[in-house]
Amino acid sequence: MIIKKIFIVIWAQLNLLISFASLLALFLTLPSRLPEIPEREPARLTGYLPWHSHIKGFKNEVGDTIHLYVGSIIGITAHFAIYWAFFYKPPKNTISNFQSSIGSTPATMFNKLIAIYCLISFYAVLLSFFIDVSKLWSPFGTGHNSAEVMILILLADGGIIKSNTFWFITFAYSFTTATLSAILPWPKDGLFFKFQGLIFDWMLVFTFTRLLRKTYSKQKKMGKSRLPLNSDFKEEEVSKGVVHKTTTVPLTTITHPRQLWLLVIASIFHIGGNLLVTLFNTDGWAYYTLTLTYGITFSLYAFYIYLETHAHDETKEKIFFMPKTPTWQLTTLYIWSTFLSLLFIRIATYGFERIVIKDTILGSII
Repeated sequence: MIIKKIFIVIWAQLNLLISFASLLALFLTLPSRLPEIPEREPARLTGYLPWHSHIKGFKNEVGDTIHLYVGSIIGITAHFAIYWAFFYKPPKNTISNFQSSIGSTPATMFNKLIAIYCLISFYAVLLSFFIDVSKLWSPFGTGHNSAEVMILILLADGGIIKSNTFWFITFAYSFTTATLSAILPWPKDGLFFKFQGLIFDWMLVFTFTRLLRKTYSKQKKMGKSRLPLNSDFKEEEVSKGVVHKTTTVPLTTITHPRQLWLLVIASIFHIGGNLLVTLFNTDGWAYYTLTLTYGITFSLYAFYIYLETHAHDETKEKIFFMPKTPTWQLTTLYIWSTFLSLLFIRIATYGFERIVIKDTILGSII
């Protein structure tokens, strides 16, 4: 037992050291000066300068059509998600539970945050059509990222809001990001916003993947030994004046816990679209693709909410097993997310050209 504890401590320190050293090395080898940025063109409706230069091959008619189509999809699915998560009273056997070291917690708050995430993202997409992605748009983009922050905090705390720290961290992040995005000069404002946004996009991928792996692993060990949740569920349930007859459907093709794949796939599409437009930020096709990935991402999230409020599993409880995430492991994940975000920003800004030490941040220090 003592040897195991010593090994865990050494492993934790080694992980932190490697991740931090990698991030520090990447930061110190960044060029000390930003390259020349091509001229920007004013937004069509506001006249404000956006957070991107001239986009080659971008046709307004094509871009607007895709934007309106995707915006309509996100708007419809997001409002359905809000209704299912906040107003619809689902039978108890459809709601999953988070199982962690602190006990079992219904996933209702998580479902609500996913629905809020979908709705805020709809408004961010809608406003980007009218005012383009710019300083004026940044409060809505910050709202989109703040929803991601809330989801990550909730999952780190076992699926519940443990204290007022949840709201403090969310407000502090939102206020800091919105303020810096407003006051930083171009192109530092756009780079900063993209950099911090990618961090949380990576964290969502890591977090949902870990949740999926842990749940699959635990389910495999337990087999079908678990009894169905709420086995005494009646055919009719009355909740606050709303009658729900047995309208739930059994999970067949997407059996529990396969609905977690929707979260993983949605987060991968989201980070994929953002990385494409980061690396190919002057190509029209990248912006078309980014917009389409938003439609896929938030439709999948809304479908996840549907399954969590309308579908039950006839063979076992709907339980998600939370992976143990000590502070050192959570810190390591955030460091690697920061590293990956900075790496892609560096490639997008400077390419793969060789840079001598004297022209880097390290060179300016020594």
